[in-house]
Amino acid sequence: MHQAEVRTIIKVTRTSGQSSVFFSEALEHSHYSGLVQNYGSHSVQMRSHVGLLTRNIVIKGDGQGEENSYHVWNVQSPSNSAAAECGNGLCEVGETSLSYIPDCIGPAWEYGVSILVGSYNEDYTLCDQYLQCQAGYRRKFSGRLELDNVEMRYFGQNNLRAGIEVLGLGEAGVNVSITKTSMNRGYFRAIDIQNTNGASIIGNLIFRSHLPMLRIQSGIGNIITKNLGTVAIFWNTHRGAIQVCLPCNPPPSLFV
Repeated sequence: MHQAEVRTIIKVTRTSGQSSVFFSEALEHSHYSGLVQNYGSHSVQMRSHVGLLTRNIVIKGDGQGEENSYHVWNVQSPSNSAAAECGNGLCEVGETSLSYIPDCIGPAWEYGVSILVGSYNEDYTLCDQYLQCQAGYRRKFSGRLELDNVEMRYFGQNNLRAGIEVLGLGEAGVNVSITKTSMNRGYFRAIDIQNTNGASIIGNLIFRSHLPMLRIQSGIGNIITKNLGTVAIFWNTHRGAIQVCLPCNPPPSLFV
């Protein structure tokens, strides 16, 4: 997964029916695309996938260092040292990626942007002039979401909340549509749908997200198709799962 590369397009030319794309920097790795690869009795088509990360509309969290490749971003080791020592390569108590760049290449907070779509009930009670009350009625309010061609950059909150959460909408899930959206670098899973029916998740790009990138729980009739996910992060080996760099000195018991 460390060969997934991000580049800026600076020019596109077309000659004799063929297009050429020029990047700001050369690619570091070869990206194979061929018709068929044979593995024993099985034949597999191998294709390099290309996804557009940027959009005109950006919903952005606070990013610190995430523009580095993940294998660089994740290389720093945490430490439970009581004192920070700049330049020793360890992310220690009191250090952040803003103040100790050589040590904390990765994120200081891992607390990015998140969209929550949910529902709630309002219960009404009927009372007369003698304060004799009886059950009234209940109204349910359900959120709606139509996200199309939007970039979610630095999304999700480590071990807390996905970049987009759709919770408890039931049949009102048909009012949720996430299409052609770029989930660009995150701290937790990208999309999480629970107890919701009929949501549409179509043609989205998920780049660098904790596993599972997209989770569906207790829902029926949800449409999940033509989505591309790349660079998946296993939480138990990600540095943020062990320790985040805090700008203060919390009790040592917070660290493992």
